[in-house]
Amino acid sequence: MKFKLLVCSAFLLAGNAMYAQDYSFKVFGSKGNNTANGMPLKVGAKLKDSEAVTVDGAYLGLANTNGKTVEITTKGTYKIKDLVGQALKQANSSLTSKYAAFVVNELTKDDGESPTQNRSKYMNKTGSVDRSPDMVAMVPQVGSAESTNQDEHSTKFYGTHVAFRWFLKPSSSDTKPEDVKGYRVFVTDMSEKIYMTQDAANNVNSVSFNLTGEAAQQSTLLIKVVPITKDLGTNPSNEKLFQNEKGIVIHKIEEDKAKQIAADLKQICVNPDETVNKLIAARYFEENGLFVDAIAMYEEVIKANPNQEKYKKMYQDFLAGNKLTKEAYDEAVANATANAK
Repeated sequence: MKFKLLVCSAFLLAGNAMYAQDYSFKVFGSKGNNTANGMPLKVGAKLKDSEAVTVDGAYLGLANTNGKTVEITTKGTYKIKDLVGQALKQANSSLTSKYAAFVVNELTKDDGESPTQNRSKYMNKTGSVDRSPDMVAMVPQVGSAESTNQDEHSTKFYGTHVAFRWFLKPSSSDTKPEDVKGYRVFVTDMSEKIYMTQDAANNVNSVSFNLTGEAAQQSTLLIKVVPITKDLGTNPSNEKLFQNEKGIVIHKIEEDKAKQIAADLKQICVNPDETVNKLIAARYFEENGLFVDAIAMYEEVIKANPNQEKYKKMYQDFLAGNKLTKEAYDEAVANATANAK
């Protein structure tokens, strides 16, 4: 019997007292056709001592109530009681990351449990009021408290896979939601040379880009999300649309810091399941104020796992915890208006 044991530290251990004692493991990762009692194993499923799991896929991750995790990568049938016994014999692993522990803890929470409150040292820098004449508010607007540039329409990024979210501002113009047929997203340099565009439907409020070619070589990029309204016709030109919005500027982090991040990710993203690795990376990016990278990770995970509600909940908790939602923006607008009176 081959499996990998990963011991999660304080984040997971702190939650042990809250776990009900009617089960021994919760599933935090499952790839392929893995079952218990003939039923597919989903993230969050509980397993008792008396049960057995059949691993017919590439990976199964189980979190034990004693704070340890068992990761199985070899096909076979395993008795839960035996897995508990093996886990209890293992010494703590010094390689366990707080990011892995956070992800496991979030994925094994019961549905009624509250999301983590202390999410990021950068969270007060997000959800600010966008006072530009743009019809859309883009998030995140500020991604780093360390930035010397206090322009609220800028943020930082690390990788070539970035993502953005947006929503129509309330009362920003005469444009109503029903007048919007869709959106066109632009990626340009600061001289407004267009590198990439992508159209989105009117019910979509996020988009991801894999930066390639010249776009990937730039240290600073301009991102615009422009509503395509009914009065602009069926297929308006880029030139006609481009001047309608100010957009946000994204700055690539410094080379030395990028090298450190690459080294950190190599060390902490060692799970056999790439989905779990992407969630670990998303948490790492969040902790370092790189929200466009974190959003990209979450969007990629959800696109690959459209029926996995635990991943969607984790993404929504991330957005809410860092004030990256329309509700947070509307609240900021209301507070700013009240303070101005």
